[in-house]
Amino acid sequence: ACDQDEFKISLIGGDSVTSPGPTTISITIFGKPNPSGSIFRSNAKVGDEIFVSGTIGDAALGLGLLKGEITLDTKEHADHLLDRYRLPRPRTALGKALGGVASAAMDVSDGLLQDLGHICAESNVGAVVEWRDIPISESANLLLNENDNVIELILNGGDDYEIVFTASPSSRQKVMEASDRSNTPVTRIGHINSGVSVSVIDGSGRAMELGSKGYRHA
Repeated sequence: ACDQDEFKISLIGGDSVTSPGPTTISITIFGKPNPSGSIFRSNAKVGDEIFVSGTIGDAALGLGLLKGEITLDTKEHADHLLDRYRLPRPRTALGKALGGVASAAMDVSDGLLQDLGHICAESNVGAVVEWRDIPISESANLLLNENDNVIELILNGGDDYEIVFTASPSSRQKVMEASDRSNTPVTRIGHINSGVSVSVIDGSGRAMELGSKGYRHA
């Protein structure tokens, strides 16, 4: 009921059947285009700035904690990461506020670099992301201070359901206004260029070597 109130949706039907296998849930949602303009993946332009909402990597780190692949002694911070994995909070208010402002956007579900890569592929552009500008939570930073191997998990893990989007430099003030109206923090993390791929640079401007680029659907 709380989610229905927050996202202004109503459960208006149900269908129960028997099955010898595991429980399967199918959901159909109907909506309408944003009056301010729909945002696609295919309109990023060379020179656009890249932004992301919230913090990145929390959900993937939470899953890592659940699987025992990483450990974090501080319960408060461990609980934060676990909550981010178990209960995604889609940034619907920001998405609506970005209509007519962002040039391209999508949610970060498969990993920041892979999802930004989808925007680049659809828009026939490349991207440069600055690692030092990636917004990470205090909880994620604790893990990062102990083991920099979590960098790839932060960039490629997915399940954050934040929004990665592009906008022209001239629209930066409007981006900040959209952030304020939706009460959702956004951070500039890079720019779109004329390349064909997504690269990540460190504080010295050197390209960082990274492995997996995120979850791939079968």
